[in-house]
Amino acid sequence: MRGKALLVIVMIFLLLFLNQKGEANKPSELLEYRPTTYLKLQGIRDSLAKEYRNLRDEVVNGYILYKLQMSYEALKLKREKLKSGKHEKPPNP
Repeated sequence: MRGKALLVIVMIFLLLFLNQKGEANKPSELLEYRPTTYLKLQGIRDSLAKEYRNLRDEVVNGYILYKLQMSYEALKLKREKLKSGKHEKPPNP
């Protein structure tokens, strides 16, 4: 009787041990999927960074273009004022 009980206990422990060993392998199987997920996320991050750089460049270039246009228009007005001032005769005192 003791032998059968001992055998049953050993079989239960063996069964539990094998189940735990089987579950221990499952995370390593999940690790196989992680690199592909990581690569996808890295690709998404890189594409977002590229889009951000493009948008930033557009904003910066747009601001610079705006400033150049404003400076050009101010210079044009200044030249027109100088030209119109040269054609007028100065008043005689």
